[in-house]
Amino acid sequence: MNTVSRPLLAGAALAVGLVGGWLVRGTSNTTSPASHSPAPALPNADVAKLATTLVNDATLADGPNLGYFDFVSQTAALSPEEMEQLLNALLTAGAQSQSDQGLNAGLGCVLQRLAAARPALAGKWLLTHLDSVEDELADRAWKLITSKDPASLTQLKSPDLKPEAKALLAKLELTLLSKSNPAAAVAAAMSQADDQLLKEAMAQWQQQNPDESFAWAIAQPPVQLGRALLARCGQHASETEFKQLLELIPRWKSLPGDALNWQPLAESVVAQLIKHRGIETAQTWVEQLPLTALKLAIQQEFSAAWLKQNAAQASQWIASLPPSAEREVSILALVSSIQGTDPERAFGWAKQLQNEVSKSQAMKTAMQQWLKQQPVAAAKALEMMEPEFRELMSP
Repeated sequence: MNTVSRPLLAGAALAVGLVGGWLVRGTSNTTSPASHSPAPALPNADVAKLATTLVNDATLADGPNLGYFDFVSQTAALSPEEMEQLLNALLTAGAQSQSDQGLNAGLGCVLQRLAAARPALAGKWLLTHLDSVEDELADRAWKLITSKDPASLTQLKSPDLKPEAKALLAKLELTLLSKSNPAAAVAAAMSQADDQLLKEAMAQWQQQNPDESFAWAIAQPPVQLGRALLARCGQHASETEFKQLLELIPRWKSLPGDALNWQPLAESVVAQLIKHRGIETAQTWVEQLPLTALKLAIQQEFSAAWLKQNAAQASQWIASLPPSAEREVSILALVSSIQGTDPERAFGWAKQLQNEVSKSQAMKTAMQQWLKQQPVAAAKALEMMEPEFRELMSP
């Protein structure tokens, strides 16, 4: 988030800027059907005055108003260079104002206009003011810039750019590459460990050539295999691919503390596993997996799925597990499953957790449900708890 605007911008004022962006995109290359013509270019002093007036218009917190549309009209004839001047004036006014509701409204409007009229200039301004523009406004401007003039990204490269600006340009180029050559984009994203871009590029590649993309994923070396599988199969795996995954996953090694979010892949695998093999076969397969970060995610997803099918059997299985990381994640699944219907029992299970952070959070969530449903019994149980937990439960 930028260093100029304040939390007041988070609501309707940002929406005003997005509405303004739509308006100017729709009219930037056409003549308005309105009865009045765009105003002539404004002197510098008037540009600053317009910026200050808009930034200090607190009524924009409730959405677009006549003052905002007057700003749109009076600035419609500005040249690209004058738009750049107006953007700077808006930031200056925002830095000096105590009520900057109109800052994002103005930035959104003018940025969209500039991006449509002179993409390279808009990109240059954004790179210079990375910390001064809301992410949503910047993203919309970059999308327009890259659609209007993809080559402008190359023009914007400079040895003098800050590292974060260089990283942003590289990310934008990779996003464009994912549409034209997703295989190359996947390889580049993998080398940069950019999981979001990897997911986007892989989605494009999977759509264009599912067999080729799957073959690439499972051929990755062990150090990259997990990330590749997550990107390729985290959302969907065909039945043929699923069979290969069942053979591949037990052979894959990782540390239990792997920071990747394995839940999407675990959910996909468990759903297919139960559907095609049944609970008993799934249970045996899950139990035989080596301890990895993916195994823990699969264990938690399997526990949750079994609890939905047969809560009594699943609870007995979880109770039979020895103290372990697998038991911890299974208990978390159990607590989450029953805290809405049986919070007292969920609270009892939560107390069995070994990890103090997970234990405190699970106990707190279960106790909150218990207090809502059975306030007298829950209050008595709370009185018996340690002072630290009672303090945690205090408003």
